Amino acid sequence: MNLLENNLKHPNESERLITNDMVSGMKNRIFLLTDGQVNNKDRIVNLVGSYCNQKGNDNFRVFTFGVGDDCDKSLVKEIALAGHGSYNFEKSRFEEI
Repeated sequence: MNLLENNLKHPNESERLITNDMVSGMKNRIFLLTDGQVNNKDRIVNLVGSYCNQKGNDNFRVFTFGVGDDCDKSLVKEIALAGHGSYNFEKSRFEEI
């Protein structure tokens, strides 16, 4: 599944993409990369948590990666925790000239 064109500001679209591409009986993993922030963090975290709890901890997990200095660190952590996954941060390596 490729969510490169997806936008976290539209969790209903995210849910549709996730549920349509789930493989029954398989261990499904989502790797979410973000470099920004959203206005509806609680809704997204609740969506991930309820879906993961419904599918079971071992069958569906979400791992998150925060990229750059401006990513919402609490969003990255909370989605990973709700998704029974883990999180990581990668700081920007660019230096101003």
